[in-house]
Amino acid sequence: MKYMFHGSPDLEQDCLIQTSECTERLQRAGSAECLDLGYRQVWLFAMRNYTLMPTDPKNDDDLLAKPNRAMADACTIYDMADLVRRLGFHSSEIESLLQGSPDRQIARDALLQARKPHRFRYDVREFDALVDRIVECFLAAVPYEPERNPKLLVDSTVKARAQCGTPQKRTHRQDSLHLFIDYLHKDEIIIADTITTFFVRRCVYFTFFGKPCSHSNPHVDRDGDPLSQGSPAFSPLFIRDDSAAIDLEITIPAGLAAEQPKSEPEGVPVGKGQQNIRGRQHQSGVYKRLRRRTRKIRKRRR
Repeated sequence: MKYMFHGSPDLEQDCLIQTSECTERLQRAGSAECLDLGYRQVWLFAMRNYTLMPTDPKNDDDLLAKPNRAMADACTIYDMADLVRRLGFHSSEIESLLQGSPDRQIARDALLQARKPHRFRYDVREFDALVDRIVECFLAAVPYEPERNPKLLVDSTVKARAQCGTPQKRTHRQDSLHLFIDYLHKDEIIIADTITTFFVRRCVYFTFFGKPCSHSNPHVDRDGDPLSQGSPAFSPLFIRDDSAAIDLEITIPAGLAAEQPKSEPEGVPVGKGQQNIRGRQHQSGVYKRLRRRTRKIRKRRR
């Protein structure tokens, strides 16, 4: 996708950031940062909507005569292609997906499915006008933004075997509302006593795409500490073979670490700051386990 991205390497530009399925904002950034953020957002769109985009069969004639399998949602495919283009990526495949209007295709399919072609016929001269009338009905719909409740993420606990693999429908619908750059990159995330499905997805996201770093100074990380010469200026765009080069651990700020007592006297209540430290230490342990598991999977694939 690097070769599909169009941007000036020396000039800052407006970078599109999706904040929800219906809203977005613009952020000034350089070409490299726009490419990084655009690549992440394309994959986040796929993570949210993959259930609506199953792969098409290679040849319908070779399939068995069983009930129809799920087909990819035309509007979702169109929305993804439109997002990819607005993020700065261009290719003949993207333009091909954007040529046809999904609303007109849906209206056309509705007319043909309501009256089966082997039993009914429409007047060819009136068919396009009928499609236009149905499309006008679609224009009456207004954008709807579901309310995002962070507390629900804490309650999205599942059994251990459900913490990997394909997510449950309930937790997928709930987590998808938060699979956006602004929310995933937040420093403060509500920590639950147990591992939630959103926490697992956030770990997987950082495992493959890396943690975001400061783009304003290529020699300083997001905490203001200098990067080593071997560290990348920002998170990698593609999955790397050397997973050890990606820093996935959640570190405790030096100030908090200095204030943390080595042992807690009995009878003294635990402060909010100490609970936050414990939560970060717990998250760091989970990140380490995910890193080890990812390395094992990559070794098996080799």
